[in-house]
Amino acid sequence: GRHGGPAGDLFVIVHVEESPLYERRGRDLILDVPVSFTEAALGAGIPIPTPDGRVSLKVPGGVREGTLLRVKGKGVPGLGGKKRGDLLARVRVVTPSKLNKEEKQLLERLGELQKGTPRDGIPGWEG
Repeated sequence: GRHGGPAGDLFVIVHVEESPLYERRGRDLILDVPVSFTEAALGAGIPIPTPDGRVSLKVPGGVREGTLLRVKGKGVPGLGGKKRGDLLARVRVVTPSKLNKEEKQLLERLGELQKGTPRDGIPGWEG
């Protein structure tokens, strides 16, 4: 030990600061990804931040609010060289709060083309 004292154990306490971008779940990181209504409906490649820099996230067409899309190996490294976690991109569909005249007309036309509503067939919603 130091100055002739007995050898001992060294304990290190590490505090991990919370990130404004990521929520941590074990070795996985969760990132909320704002997605436009159009991107959610049609699909898109969206650049997202990861701890290692930006990557393109493939958002499939028809994705729903809250869906978790996995980006392998972009989470937190495990202790002692264990496998790295994943980044889970949580889809947050952003509905426009204001529409211009043309956007409103296009959405009204889409509504006319669609058959039924998402509530059709759910008990208690008929009539």
